[in-house]
Amino acid sequence: MLVLLGAAAVIYSLWFRSSTEQPQLSQQLPAPSPVAPVSASQVPTPTATPEPIVESPIVIEPSAPVGIFIPSDDPDLVISTEVKPMEPCQELIDPPRGSGVGDIYYCTDFAMPGTDSEGKTVIAGHASQKVDTWLNRLQVQGDSMLGRQILLQTASSDQRWLEYIVTGVYQPAKEELPYMTEVWGAPGESTSGRVVVVTCLIDGSGTITHNYVVVAELIGVKG
Repeated sequence: MLVLLGAAAVIYSLWFRSSTEQPQLSQQLPAPSPVAPVSASQVPTPTATPEPIVESPIVIEPSAPVGIFIPSDDPDLVISTEVKPMEPCQELIDPPRGSGVGDIYYCTDFAMPGTDSEGKTVIAGHASQKVDTWLNRLQVQGDSMLGRQILLQTASSDQRWLEYIVTGVYQPAKEELPYMTEVWGAPGESTSGRVVVVTCLIDGSGTITHNYVVVAELIGVKG
């Protein structure tokens, strides 16, 4: 009991002293300094959101094709070779024979390929049962060419390639081909950016009566 009272006395004494000294401690604290107002000029101005960088489209001026690449999952059907000029063929598409019978050619009297070509580009070559030609590999693929790539390199494209997607595959009789608007375009229809690849259709009969024709449209530039 005396211990409790003694402890109570000590607690009372400590509390009384603390409570009586508290005003003195608060009087000893310095008054807070006034905060200077912030002027508008000191507030950081938010920076403007930068405009996104828009790259200009690549422009390849129309010029003579110098190379063609047609990929395939079958390595024996890949076409990768140079393209050579041939005689005007508005009246008749007849690629050179002799030592160049297996090569691929472009018609010099049709439009040259580019990102802004004036019209369709015509590529042609022979297919043969007796001779190994580049376009033998094309005509055996039939309708599977739909949706596939054709890439052309030109005199002005440097290391880049014009990329085309096949939109039509046709096997017309030779006498029908000159009148096919789905190949050559209807009167007044723009054929800018179109490539037409023409060869013979080999059916095993020994007589060639039909053509194999692929129509592709420009979709961009690769490389």
